[in-house]
Amino acid sequence: MKALTKTFNVNYYSEVEEKEFEGVFVVRKLTIGDRIQMGAMSAEMLGGQTVATNTDAFAYAHAVSHCRVALITKPGWFEDPTKLNDEQLFTQVYKEMQQFEASFRRVPASGNEQEGSRPNPAVQNTVGSPQSYSPVEGAGRRDGSSAPLVGKQIPLVTKVG
Repeated sequence: MKALTKTFNVNYYSEVEEKEFEGVFVVRKLTIGDRIQMGAMSAEMLGGQTVATNTDAFAYAHAVSHCRVALITKPGWFEDPTKLNDEQLFTQVYKEMQQFEASFRRVPASGNEQEGSRPNPAVQNTVGSPQSYSPVEGAGRRDGSSAPLVGKQIPLVTKVG
């Protein structure tokens, strides 16, 4: 069985804040209950909205709620990630968390798999994609054009500018 926690280190010099950030992080695998808690936290950060008109705000709310729920250990400078000034620093930490969570998703080798054994695409990419680790870039996008919703494909809104 795969370990349900991951320890990683961050050693980052922030040109924005002109100082070094170092620390040890321990992240745990999200449960279904954690995902529900993250949704509630995100909605609270967005003033009660469950669907944000500002995709940047939605992506950051989701990423911050993931940090608050899943990080078991974090350095003092990351106690409240909303107070960070350097987006790249936040992205470096969140990238590690996303990679760990993605490591639990099984990708079917062929189209011959049983229906119940396939991962749920609606749950797979909640923020970003394996190619994009910025919580703002590619928020919720899968292939860039549409996403499944209860058996139907719906067009995705893309940030312009």
